[in-house]
Amino acid sequence: MITIDFTGRTALVTGAGRGIGRAIALKLAGAGCNVAVNYCSDSDSAAKVRDEIETLFGKKAILVRADIRNYDEVKNMVQKTVEEFGTIDFLINNSGVTSVTGVENLVPEEWKRVLDVNLTGTFYCCRECIPVMKKNGGGRIVNISSAAALTGRGGGAHYAATKGGM
Repeated sequence: MITIDFTGRTALVTGAGRGIGRAIALKLAGAGCNVAVNYCSDSDSAAKVRDEIETLFGKKAILVRADIRNYDEVKNMVQKTVEEFGTIDFLINNSGVTSVTGVENLVPEEWKRVLDVNLTGTFYCCRECIPVMKKNGGGRIVNISSAAALTGRGGGAHYAATKGGM
């Protein structure tokens, strides 16, 4: 088994309140990272992840609420993370949404919602974190995509477009 030591490093994980984001946040904490747990609407789930990180791994974790579709909220999320931890070493762009709707029934608002979260939000997070990482000697960005980027599926043109765009 390979062991990775990220002691003293800080990770910002978007969409960390559940699912893949939760698993990533816990793995990074297990490797020694302090973690900024981003969520958009479910503060209870995000708080559970924060508590798990602190209880299971003894690492510091903070909650950073931001709808990554909103550039000002992303700026505040990054600022709060840096104020708390001093830097961001890892940005994990995990937030994502989808729906299953054929193009003929896909309303423009749903197209925009999926693109804004999955693609524009990822750009916003990168744009704000890169200067912090450069200032502090570097960092790593991981964009979570999907096999849909290559294969797509019926009713998922908007989702596949965003994952391919990443």
